[in-house]
Amino acid sequence: VLEFVFYLVDYIGEAVRLRPESTKKLAKARDEAFKEFARMAEQEKQEALAKVLADKRRAELEEVEKMSPDQRRKWEEKDRKRQLKKEQNKRTRRVK
Repeated sequence: VLEFVFYLVDYIGEAVRLRPESTKKLAKARDEAFKEFARMAEQEKQEALAKVLADKRRAELEEVEKMSPDQRRKWEEKDRKRQLKKEQNKRTRRVK
């Protein structure tokens, strides 16, 4: 649908003689529509990535539930260290 809008705006701009102000408005409308389209595509991409990460984490936690207490303790210690390292990286980036 949005591709049709781009096509229509381009077609009107080329096929019909318009005043310069109208041509500028068409170009501006096309740019805004393209930015909106790109923003929506990026948002969908981020949502898909978040879903994949959540599914991965859920599967990992299900595996942990099946582990013996000793294995679970080792996994929890590794996870805690991983989280601490992640937090340190975030703090370091903020300082820069």
